[in-house]
Amino acid sequence: MNSRQRTSARRRGGFTLIEVMLVVVIIGMLATLAIVNVPKYMKRSQINTVKGQIRSLSTAINAYYMEEGKYPGSLNDLVSGDDPYIEGKVPSDPWGNTYQYNYPGGHKPYKFDLQVTSPDGLTIANWNLDEN
Repeated sequence: MNSRQRTSARRRGGFTLIEVMLVVVIIGMLATLAIVNVPKYMKRSQINTVKGQIRSLSTAINAYYMEEGKYPGSLNDLVSGDDPYIEGKVPSDPWGNTYQYNYPGGHKPYKFDLQVTSPDGLTIANWNLDEN
């Protein structure tokens, strides 16, 4: 093998420093985009989870009303008894807080209010589900 063939074989054996640096820069840019956008989508996901849980709890509360003829005194009434309206326990919101249930409701007279407040002060409730 002459020197020209050895030089050619050496060049084909690996990546140059520029190629490696270019790949590292591209991976860094992609990671930055992901890190910047994750909190925005995480917040949206938490809000959608709360809306779904409020709708589900409202359905259970209305089923309780249809069978018992009155609204429950607390959300814990939905999980007690022989035939519970919610399996397991009353869910917490994505931030670990309990849902605030009031009967009679201040926003829905003769009905109930069900709400939660996010850490940044956004109130999500059964009376304003479509506004958020």
